[in-house]
Amino acid sequence: MVSMGAIFSNVVLRIARQIFFPIYKATIGCDPRRFSATVSHPPWSRVVLGFESEAMRVQRINRVSSVVLSVLSFIALLDVLLLGYTQPPLPDEGTGAHIFQLSIATLVPTGFLFLATADWTQPGRTVRRLAFPGTVVVLAFAALYYLEHYYYPAHYR
Repeated sequence: MVSMGAIFSNVVLRIARQIFFPIYKATIGCDPRRFSATVSHPPWSRVVLGFESEAMRVQRINRVSSVVLSVLSFIALLDVLLLGYTQPPLPDEGTGAHIFQLSIATLVPTGFLFLATADWTQPGRTVRRLAFPGTVVVLAFAALYYLEHYYYPAHYR
């Protein structure tokens, strides 16, 4: 089943190609569908006209997933530090627990996406990009363990 978003994006790309190809050919003097190393294409043409190669798409997905990994792990750590240590323990799970669970649960598919799109010809670079989110997640779980096993019993029971 094809989603409406995919149909819409396909229609928009077709319209953009019909509009921009003649304009591009008239201003630059070449057909943009034929890529040549001697022609310098503007940055917007990669996305709008579809010049972006598969390798560039994979690299962009990898870069975005790396940033998302860092943001989600940082959210998990801040959630434990700001919401866990500033509030007394709740009888039921509060919003902070759900935010932590969602950020950790979202880390898993994002991590798989990062690993699937990683450039394994340079494994050192891949490991370096995973070091920060991995360290932050370990700190978040360590802070959560300390919070539940030492901080709450000492301060609230």
